[in-house]
Amino acid sequence: AETRVRMSESRRDTKLTAQDVLEIVRLHVDMNMKYASLARKFRVSASTVSKICSGLKWQRITGIQALRR
Repeated sequence: AETRVRMSESRRDTKLTAQDVLEIVRLHVDMNMKYASLARKFRVSASTVSKICSGLKWQRITGIQALRR
């Protein structure tokens, strides 16, 4: 059974699976999909996609380390 995790971004009813998160990263890196397009596809905010792809969210799934300033 696939675990669904509630994300509390702009919409409280939005849910992403670990598989969704990995697909977001893959589509961004391999297919050069823009954050806005990915956000529409997965029904999340572009900010959420940005945070996933930059390692600020879902690090334990993506393995992406956020850059420290």
